[in-house]
Amino acid sequence: MPPGVSQERRANQLYLDVVEAVAFYHQYQRPVQTDEATGEQYVSATLRDVEAANALMGAVLATKADEITGACRRFLDAARAWMESEGRESFHAGEIRAALRLSPSRLKRYLWQLREYGLCEVAGGKRYGRGYEYRLTEAGRVGNQRAAVERFLADRLRSLREEERQLKAEEAAL
Repeated sequence: MPPGVSQERRANQLYLDVVEAVAFYHQYQRPVQTDEATGEQYVSATLRDVEAANALMGAVLATKADEITGACRRFLDAARAWMESEGRESFHAGEIRAALRLSPSRLKRYLWQLREYGLCEVAGGKRYGRGYEYRLTEAGRVGNQRAAVERFLADRLRSLREEERQLKAEEAAL
């Protein structure tokens, strides 16, 4: 599992279930194998099944690895995009509320959560008047968790392919 995934064992079982479902979906395109000890027939999952499961599970595992809620993550992504389009490094709460059309209570909740997790900080301003000015921290500017999880899954798939290649080379040498 990618680093940071909460409930790692449950997420791993979910991932394995998806790999199994993909293999089951392709069962008629695969050779049926028989277990010599029990005589039970089965279909083996392939690396293509793992690749399909990675495509399906990338967003799910990214959500499980993210500390903030999905709604707050969407707000952060929208705020980052707004700041980039406006060429700004910081924003006032009223500006971002008007630009993203949020209620004051929702904005307050999102900003509180972002400050709690160190993704946003107060850069200046005053409580009364125009309000506080907020700036995204380095962690808040990095981007979403999904890209990191997808890179992790792609790296694991690459290492599995390398192991499979080495096994085939060893079998051929025998």
